[in-house]
Amino acid sequence: MTQRSQQQNENYSSNHKRIAAKQTSTQTLKDKLRQAREEAAPPHIIADLGKSHAKEKHELLKLLKLQHQERQKSVTDALQSSVLNHSHPTTPPHSLWDLLRRYKTDHVQSNLPAQTHDNASPEPQIWKLGPLTFDPQAWHRFRHALGHNLLKHKSLPYNEAATQKLSVHFAVRALLHKVEHPILPVDPLFHEAITRQELAAEIKKLNSDKSPGNDGITNRMIQATGPQFQKNLYDMFGTLWTHDIQPAAWQMSLMQPIYKGGNKSILISRLTKFTATIH
Repeated sequence: MTQRSQQQNENYSSNHKRIAAKQTSTQTLKDKLRQAREEAAPPHIIADLGKSHAKEKHELLKLLKLQHQERQKSVTDALQSSVLNHSHPTTPPHSLWDLLRRYKTDHVQSNLPAQTHDNASPEPQIWKLGPLTFDPQAWHRFRHALGHNLLKHKSLPYNEAATQKLSVHFAVRALLHKVEHPILPVDPLFHEAITRQELAAEIKKLNSDKSPGNDGITNRMIQATGPQFQKNLYDMFGTLWTHDIQPAAWQMSLMQPIYKGGNKSILISRLTKFTATIH
């Protein structure tokens, strides 16, 4: 065994002699197994070392479990003794937290009270003072009830309808402030208003034979409209551009796949992935 492995065993081995010896033997077999793998030992030797290491590890876990049960029993006995002898002048009272920490570290002391009040309410989100208990989860139940907002609950002490109205009011004010005082980009191209000349030029550039969207309006129909319709169109686009919004319908697309031979299942799979990527 290497010097480092021996030092680790000295640091982490239990005070229990049987457990310490079992930890040492388990680590020794683990080192031998690793060395055999690094040196490409015959498979049957690696298999035997692996079985021996697994057996030693299993026995070590059994000993550790037994030790854990013994320490739990000592904590329970000490707790019961503390409750029975609470008024005895020679027996100092121990809190549950003190016993739990001593069980883990054998030296940590606690200033918490020996008992805490539990929640007497059948609903965990409402706190009602209950009897004293040694259960450490009582504090967590108190914290859960303390942090619960009781929204849409019959025991809510506030006017929930007025609160919701106030929330909507502030949300609308925030939205209006964002619309009226937009954060403009550095480039003036992105916050200057659209002109009628730009709209007319873009309408002329439209492909007349392009397929329409869900509304059925084609580019040829838009190009055939008069000044009044184009003015309404200009007002609409100007509003959308100024307030940096767009209709949800513009995010939808209508696709008509055309089958030109080949495997249909592959075509459908590719179209599904392509549509999901667009949305």
